[in-house]
Amino acid sequence: MTLKKRLTTAVAGALVTSMVGFSSAAMAANWRYAHEEFEGDVQDVFAHKFKEYVEEHSDNTVQIFRFGELGESDDIMEQTQMGILQFVNQSPGFTGSLIPEAQIFFIPYLLPVDDEDIIDFFRTSVAINEMFPELYAEQGFEAFTNVSRR
Repeated sequence: MTLKKRLTTAVAGALVTSMVGFSSAAMAANWRYAHEEFEGDVQDVFAHKFKEYVEEHSDNTVQIFRFGELGESDDIMEQTQMGILQFVNQSPGFTGSLIPEAQIFFIPYLLPVDDEDIIDFFRTSVAINEMFPELYAEQGFEAFTNVSRR
């Protein structure tokens, strides 16, 4: 076989190999999604809406695993780190011990302990009193600017 024929064969083989690679990459995937709730709970409802959306708008499928089906929280995290699971809803408490940045989700629970400090916090909160007062009004709450100290 001449050098020209060998090069032509090699190039043709490379093209066929890359085309097979591209076609397999374009094939639909089955994504695995785990959460820590039971059937009908908020995370389960969200997971099913996500599944519905993905499957309507792509060739991919989503397989949902509820609490306990794949083990406990640490098992789910380990499976995610290994690439077995593609999507996870997990407690920021557990996730925060492995991914410190996830602790940002604890911010809504950071409140002072002392009663007077709590009242002062709500009285001076920019989010409550200035940024979103209409949101609280819609829920029947008033801004805390009129709260008096004991």
